[in-house]
Amino acid sequence: MNHRPDFLIAGAAKSGTTILHEWLGLQNDVFFPVVKEPHYFCFKGLSADSIGHGVDAQYAAQMAFDPQAYERLYANAAAGQVTGEASPGYLYFPGVAREIHDFNPQTRIICMLRNPVDRAFSQFMHHVRDGYETFRDFAAALEVENERIENDVWWGYHYRTGGFYAERLKEFFDLFPRSQIKVVLFDDLIQQPQDVLQQTCDFIGARCNSWPDPGKQTNAASGMQRVARFAWQARLSHQHRGMGRLMKKLGVQPTGRICGMAPPQLTSPLRQRLLEGYETDIRTTAKLIDRDLSHWLH
Repeated sequence: MNHRPDFLIAGAAKSGTTILHEWLGLQNDVFFPVVKEPHYFCFKGLSADSIGHGVDAQYAAQMAFDPQAYERLYANAAAGQVTGEASPGYLYFPGVAREIHDFNPQTRIICMLRNPVDRAFSQFMHHVRDGYETFRDFAAALEVENERIENDVWWGYHYRTGGFYAERLKEFFDLFPRSQIKVVLFDDLIQQPQDVLQQTCDFIGARCNSWPDPGKQTNAASGMQRVARFAWQARLSHQHRGMGRLMKKLGVQPTGRICGMAPPQLTSPLRQRLLEGYETDIRTTAKLIDRDLSHWLH
């Protein structure tokens, strides 16, 4: 019985990892643990209370921090199933590629990439939606990002920094043969979902028996019509669904007419400023993965 993963969806965060995880999980040949994001290779040897300030305690508590806990995640895999997991931090933290290679050099790696400006804003909006971000202005959140990093704030708040892909990708390419790495662009995932799923199943060695609903979005946050004015209220509703239903019944739901507000916007000047900062990394990434990413720069 295989008690370790055959493949990993390594990130990047807000680049389609959740929907690909969902699609692959529909295939009979694929086994995923109940824990979607164990982040073992990021935080091995640490604990739930030492991986960054501001992380959701419930989310952190389900991660795997020791090899026994990690291998137990795969204990229920059936013979012949391909096993994997999806932890978006694997494409953010330095040294993760080495940890994975030392654990199993035969692991297949799936890296999902998105226009870094769109990715950053989506991650910000995800935190706004769930009540973890106190700012309602994207530019203001970016202004404090370096301070947050210096103060060991959870990496999910590293909106801009999380979009620099080249250095982490190179770590994987330096250790694993190209035949064991598949790069999926968010653009392709949205425009050609069935092709991406079939190619990914072929890559991990699984038969594809279930096809995605191309119109369904999972974990999307950027297109919200209204957001909660008060972060604490959104967080309470997100963490305690019963409380959220009660708020709705009373007419004071976080995004409603009374408590909600218009969503933050990604302005054109801010987009351009961010793109200028990403330009070198985008061009380097394009060379590494042998794909034209010039449309990201416009």
